[in-house]
Amino acid sequence: MIKKFNIIHKGLDVRYFARTSSTNALAREDCSEVVTLWIADYQSEGRGQRGNHWHSAEGLNLMFTLSVYPKFLSVKSQFQISEITALAVCQTLQNEGITARIKWPNDIYVGDKKICGILIEHDVVGINLSRSIIGVGININQSEFDENLPNPTSLKLELGCECLDRNRILQNFVDIFFEYYARLADGELFDSQYIIDLYRKDGEYHPFRLACGKEVSAMIEGIDDFGRLQIKDSEQNHYSLAFKEIEYIIG
Repeated sequence: MIKKFNIIHKGLDVRYFARTSSTNALAREDCSEVVTLWIADYQSEGRGQRGNHWHSAEGLNLMFTLSVYPKFLSVKSQFQISEITALAVCQTLQNEGITARIKWPNDIYVGDKKICGILIEHDVVGINLSRSIIGVGININQSEFDENLPNPTSLKLELGCECLDRNRILQNFVDIFFEYYARLADGELFDSQYIIDLYRKDGEYHPFRLACGKEVSAMIEGIDDFGRLQIKDSEQNHYSLAFKEIEYIIG
């Protein structure tokens, strides 16, 4: 089991903790304005989307947070950070031999099973972002999960291998993320690739539940300029939905 990580990237400060409450919380408390990677082997208060707790066995998976300062992005373009993070995770998994898809907005799925969750918080000054705190949890070597989790998986389960090198996988993610981040800073957009990699973006109708409680059979069409999910139901009604306004019905 890797006790510490040796992640190298120019200008990146790396901080490792055997145990902590939450790497996002550590990043939130930091005021240094240094691009930083926070890594933990165990988080007692790890958070997922919708206020859920992120469950992870100690020392088996990747739990980390990146603090970056995308002051070149306007507030209305903040979803671009979500896009490059999700795409970087997908490419990292692809490099391990796994085809993954993005369950809008920030979960990563292999088939109908969740392998990664992403939680991003932004700070804003005026009309631009000042900081993005990007929390990522990727299931790597865990093979047994809490029975209350509906559909978890891991690289170990998908590949059928004994033990994967977490340091190598994290280094790969860091390299890919900062390549995408540099391209984003140069004005490149990633909307098209994000849409291609969307889970359930297959031209088929799937079950969803809207915030009002109504269940619909709908087809994913894409995202709009603000990152809202665009769907079309079987009655040809079109929706543009923000986070928490739609729920995937799986299984």
